[in-house]
Amino acid sequence: MISTPAGTPQGAPQRTPQGAPQRTPQGTPQGTPQGTPQGTPENALFASLTPAERIIVALDCGASQAIALAEALQGQAHWLKVGMTLFYREGPGIVAALKEKGYKVFVDLKLHDIPHQVRGAAKSVVLSGADMLSIHASGGRAMMEAAREGALAGYRELHKGVDGIISEDFAEQMPSGRLLPITLGITVLTSMDTQTMASVGIDADASAQVRRLALLAHEAGLSGVVASPLEAQMLRRLLGPGAAIVTPGVRPAGSSTDDQSRVATPLAALEAGASHLVIGRPITEADDPVLAFATIVSEIERGLA
Repeated sequence: MISTPAGTPQGAPQRTPQGAPQRTPQGTPQGTPQGTPQGTPENALFASLTPAERIIVALDCGASQAIALAEALQGQAHWLKVGMTLFYREGPGIVAALKEKGYKVFVDLKLHDIPHQVRGAAKSVVLSGADMLSIHASGGRAMMEAAREGALAGYRELHKGVDGIISEDFAEQMPSGRLLPITLGITVLTSMDTQTMASVGIDADASAQVRRLALLAHEAGLSGVVASPLEAQMLRRLLGPGAAIVTPGVRPAGSSTDDQSRVATPLAALEAGASHLVIGRPITEADDPVLAFATIVSEIERGLA
């Protein structure tokens, strides 16, 4: 197990400016969230970020390979994702090890349990140094609210004594000055299609279910959602420019789709309204991961030019 060094993670956030989006009050009717800007899928609040800053490299591997990839991608990538495979094997210390190398880390454990357990789990994930964490939206509003409370409690514990950086809406500032951690509601896994959903009793197509769960995550006060790139445009119109919309199921043109059912290219996902892209195997299993990452960035830059 990798040991966790003492100390506060790098990158203490700044005070939330006036006008930062507020949590939706209880009782908001179903449909478009209160105050949501309409009419464009583009997210101007993320437009200032470079393509490299919007790619999250998924490290679904063991610790030695994860550290080797992190070292190879230093100076190129900004975000790494630690999922169940790596976290359950190595524990919180792997997050600290990646933070020490200057990365932002998405700890993607897809929390799903009773609210009390999820509150404690979210706090623990944030105490490990996570900049972003995920919660299954299907666990309900109370569970997601508990996750947000736990994340805030963990953040306050990490930064206690640091003046002027805590606000009740700590996760709402966009983009570079965002007060971390970012809390994301998992909508429908990208490996699932309508037939798979029907087999577990969900009588809706993927898009409708994603929309329903995204609204629930918004009402619970989460920072955004995780969904396939095929729903990104709908979600951007629904949730407005302030929401983080993180899309796995992103595959460069010509890549294998592996076990993903609802996929798109990196450029298509960003143009549809995604704020961040999760890309794993096309980079980590490439003969030259650094070249693979740089090629994806170049293709996005050319497409957006």
